[in-house]
Amino acid sequence: MNNIIIVPTTDAHLDTIAEIEAKCFTTPWSRQSFAEGLANTDIYTNFTALKDNTVVGYICLFHLFEEGELLNVAVSPQHRQQGIAQALLDKAFELMKDRKVTRMTLEVRTSNISAQSLYTKNGFHPIAIRKNYYTSPTEDGIVMEKSLERTV
Repeated sequence: MNNIIIVPTTDAHLDTIAEIEAKCFTTPWSRQSFAEGLANTDIYTNFTALKDNTVVGYICLFHLFEEGELLNVAVSPQHRQQGIAQALLDKAFELMKDRKVTRMTLEVRTSNISAQSLYTKNGFHPIAIRKNYYTSPTEDGIVMEKSLERTV
C-alpha cells in the first residue's frame, strides 16, 4: 500500500467522494448525504483513503452504544486490489473497539461477491436476507454481522 494513508474525512474530500460513489453504485448517495454524516460526529464517523494526496476511497460508519454499522465503503475503480478497502476496514474496527462497540452489521447486495468475500475474510457472517432491499436493479440485501472483542 505505497503512499496510502487513512484520515478523517473533511469537507474538502466530499466532491471526490461523491464522484467515486457515483462510479461505484447504481443508487449513489448524494454529496449532501456525506456532508450530513460529517455534521454529526457523535454517531457517524467517516474516513478517507488518500494516495499521493488524492482521494481513492472512503468508509462511513454509524455507532451508538455498543452497536455499529458499516454504512458505506468504496474504492475508486482504478485503485482496487491494492488493499485500500482492507485498510479502511482496519481503521473502522480500531475506531469501533475504541468506542466499545461489540457488534457490527452491514448490508451488501447478493450480487456483490467481491464485497461479501472481503467481509467474510474480516469475520462477518450472514444473519438475514432483506428482500428487494436494493433498487436499480431490484435485489436482495444480505445482512452480515461481526462480533468485536470487548475492550476494558
